[in-house]
Amino acid sequence: MVKGPWDDLPPPQPPPREPLIKRRSGPREPLINNWRLFAILLLMIFVMPTVVRWLYYTLVGMFMGPG
Repeated sequence: MVKGPWDDLPPPQPPPREPLIKRRSGPREPLINNWRLFAILLLMIFVMPTVVRWLYYTLVGMFMGPG
């Protein structure tokens, strides 16, 4: 077994336990912090499904021919 100068140190103290439910002392953070995130969410919800649908029908039309 390897011994060293650290053998005589006391064992480290465990970190203090945090309460299960923290009390909020200040104002709550908003759900959406900035306008960029809001714009990205709107794009993903409203614009992207239309773009994906158009891309799907375009690719299917290229390979399968008009339906």
